[in-house]
Formats: sequence, structure tokens, C-alpha cells
Amino acid sequence: MPTFLSVFLLVSLFWFPAQAQLNSATPTDRPIFSKVEEPPQFPGGMDKFTDYLKKNLHYPKAARKAKLEGSIVVNFVVTEDGRITDVKLYNSLGLGTDEEALRLIENMPNWTPGKQAGKAVNVRYNLPINFRLNT
Repeated sequence: MPTFLSVFLLVSLFWFPAQAQLNSATPTDRPIFSKVEEPPQFPGGMDKFTDYLKKNLHYPKAARKAKLEGSIVVNFVVTEDGRITDVKLYNSLGLGTDEEALRLIENMPNWTPGKQAGKAVNVRYNLPINFRLNT
């Protein structure tokens, strides 16, 4: 882990109003919830997710050279079987950080799916990823 990199994960989530909607990008074409009784979880919880970020996030050289810092919000669906699909960015920092955030999320292991009324369901999730250099 390079010493120049300090990764902070905002555990707070940006949930949309509770509703179900259909999204053809989901393999099952089942409803996608934006808020559920039991949210999806990274295997092992948020501490393990932070470990995953620290181990796998690579600060892009161009961003490091430009001393670029900031947050990227990544939006994705955790399917009813735990797969990550429909990965999108809400905002952009540039200089390779966008591609790195997408790569990081797309390569995550399957999550424990969210549940509504005791059943596993598709859940849309927003996750901010902060890029910070140690000073």
C-alpha cells in the first residue's frame, strides 16, 4: 500500500425515496428497490470493504501528479443473488480516477443481497469513494 494514498469511505449512503422500479439492465427484470428493510452488505461488512479499498484502489499517476483529490459517487445494483450490475458514475473527477472507481466496483466480490419482507431483492446502491493524498 503506497504511503501517499489515504482512502476514506463514507459509510453514510445517499438513499433515494423508497420505491420500486424496473430496469432492463438487471438480468431478471425484477423490481429494483432504492430502500429496503435489510440493505445489501459487502462480505464481512464495512470494515472488510474498507480493507478491500485500501488493498485494491490504485491512485492514478496523472491524478497524483496534479494533486487531484475529491469524491466520486458510484451507483450500482446489487442483484438478488449478490452480483454487482449496472455500474455508473454520478460525478467525475477525471485524470484516471473515474476509471479507477469503476474498476474497483466492477471487480468486487458478490455481496450479501438486500432483503425486503424476508426475500432477497435487487437494490440500487450509491457509494462515495474519496481520493485523498497524504500531505
